Amino acid sequence: MKKLYFISLILTAATLFFGCKKDDNEPEPTTPQIQLDSTEVKEFINRIVNFDNEDQYPKSGSSNCRCFKYPIVIASDQKIFEPIEIKVHDTVSYTYRYQITNYTITDASGENMATEYISNDGYLINIQHKDLKGNTEYTVDLTLTLTQLVNGEWEPVVYKRWTPTYTCKVTFTTGELPGNTIEAEDILYQFPIDRQYNYMPKEYTQGYIMLSYDYENIFEKISDDDKKVVIKGINDNNFETQVLPYTTKECHDVIGQMAEINYSLESVSFNPQKIYSIQLTAGTDTIYQLYFRTSKFSNFRDRINSMTLDGVAFHDFSENYSKGFATDDFFDIFEQQQIDNTNTLVHLEADLENTEWYNNSIYKVVYDYILKNNLRVTRQLSYPPADAMTIFNSLSLNHDHLTDTEINNGIASGIYDSGMITYNVIFYCRDDARSVKNLIQRKVTRKYTDDEQRILNSSLESYTPGDYPFIISYRLPGKGIETTKITRTLKF
Repeated sequence: MKKLYFISLILTAATLFFGCKKDDNEPEPTTPQIQLDSTEVKEFINRIVNFDNEDQYPKSGSSNCRCFKYPIVIASDQKIFEPIEIKVHDTVSYTYRYQITNYTITDASGENMATEYISNDGYLINIQHKDLKGNTEYTVDLTLTLTQLVNGEWEPVVYKRWTPTYTCKVTFTTGELPGNTIEAEDILYQFPIDRQYNYMPKEYTQGYIMLSYDYENIFEKISDDDKKVVIKGINDNNFETQVLPYTTKECHDVIGQMAEINYSLESVSFNPQKIYSIQLTAGTDTIYQLYFRTSKFSNFRDRINSMTLDGVAFHDFSENYSKGFATDDFFDIFEQQQIDNTNTLVHLEADLENTEWYNNSIYKVVYDYILKNNLRVTRQLSYPPADAMTIFNSLSLNHDHLTDTEINNGIASGIYDSGMITYNVIFYCRDDARSVKNLIQRKVTRKYTDDEQRILNSSLESYTPGDYPFIISYRLPGKGIETTKITRTLKF
């Protein structure tokens, strides 16, 4: 799913949009770039370009980075070098595109380490560079300039003595070269997850580790026969230690990934609610070790079918509805979808297409307007905010994963069997409706469409009694693979 963005920044964009404008009474330019001072051209030229730190590698402000020889990735919400045609009349249109006009990677000495850039999809810009030094701070500067096709040539737009340019600055610090063990900070995603409570053996039987460093210093020195996975039972006396092979490969499936380790657990018979360890060895050396506890259930569907939603839903001051649940198994930190952490194993999403309240509300008009007008904003949640749901165990605030003590003692404790599902959709709907209303009011032209007029005249609606279906699914971290998808309904 494409990264989605904070609608609350629409208002900021609108403020910048109008703050950058000159006096509309000022004489129009005579340069060939702008021949008609149309509303469409004005609004396009004043569009804001955002750079998303979440999709960058490394992220700005990060340290101990292992990007010594790997490209630096900059993410833009506008496609570079993609021609954009703005039609201002039946027979008149202008063509624009965003171009890279500057890109550097420098340390304190000022030497530019950047060599070239590559952009396969237009949104992600990969900056190649010379080998970087360890324990050194680097700054990446990138500039985009809006250009127009004039007489067959791409020329910088000059509009009211202003050329639209957009800059991105990323600062990071490199670390040490890795040693002969895989370090946790180089693991982007893994499955099973280290310290998870509820590994379900039949939900997905392949194990993997997605790495941000290739560890050639380890894997190039050994043969495939020396790559072994050792599986041991920590508190399962009936489990016999098993030794299986693993493979390594160069891989770039996600941003920042350089390598991947794969192994199969299909032939392993795990017992329920027991603790196990997985060791990865390279020859005689152990290069990584993780621990997990198995669930009472072998698959996610059986686990969810055992979950009972009970009680009457309640709401707080912002009308975020919540409903308690009882279950036969604990939801650990890797499964507790939170608003600020949507990359979890268990994913909840409101089924808004089949929700009567949403389809009859002003919010449906608001989000249709956002999509129709291609409004670009920055936030992690989607819009409409279907994934604005949470699942958590209220008593697990101080104990939400397998601990060292539990591993050492062979006893998993503090497993609570009740929790809460929260339906936060309306909180973001209201915020988005306010922002869109303000944006419409700040338009250059006061000629409103029917939808714009309806939004301007609307009030912030509340939930109505009824059924609120949602989808609960199991997703593999980093892979984007959905292994199970189930629909349930909250009754308010």
